[in-house]
Amino acid sequence: MEKTPKLIDNEESNRYEFQLENSTAFIQHKKTKSNIYLIHTEVPQELWGQGVGSAIVLAALRDIKDKKLTLIPYCPFVARYIKMHPEWQTLVKK
Repeated sequence: MEKTPKLIDNEESNRYEFQLENSTAFIQHKKTKSNIYLIHTEVPQELWGQGVGSAIVLAALRDIKDKKLTLIPYCPFVARYIKMHPEWQTLVKK
């Protein structure tokens, strides 16, 4: 992926989004007062293998850290990303 798109926290749709040239990648989420549940990550098939999924997860994790939320990663892709990048483990609910 050449340039990382701007992360949009679409509160109305309960998801983080990357608006891409002809499509949208997203992570479905549910927020409470202090927690955020990342439920499902979706990247358009034509963009698979280009780092879009990892880029949106990283951007979402940075946003979660900035907002001081506790993360509950239901999405297997997000959980795998955190396992591969343990520096983000501090965000995960114990």
